[in-house]
Amino acid sequence: MNEINRQRSHLDMSHISVEPMPPFPSCTLLIYITGVVFGGFLILIGFIEEVTNINPMLGSTFWVLGALIFIPSIYFTILLIKLLKIEIPADFVRIAKDIPQL
Repeated sequence: MNEINRQRSHLDMSHISVEPMPPFPSCTLLIYITGVVFGGFLILIGFIEEVTNINPMLGSTFWVLGALIFIPSIYFTILLIKLLKIEIPADFVRIAKDIPQL
């Protein structure tokens, strides 16, 4: 009986293949984090321009430019952080396809 259980466990594990994890795109993560910081900085500069009434049109320009940089950068940074936590190679590849490599 014990030998039958050993054969079953051997047969159950024979179809599972161990795939290595693809390399993590660390340079891409660094670029997106830089985009988050730079976009946040532009939004902050735009806020300062609006509050101090130096040039309100310039302030709204900084807000728009900051938002155009900040929003996609934060989205892809969150995806890359999720990618760090994944342990299954198939899920890693599925999510990595959605992230543009810079």
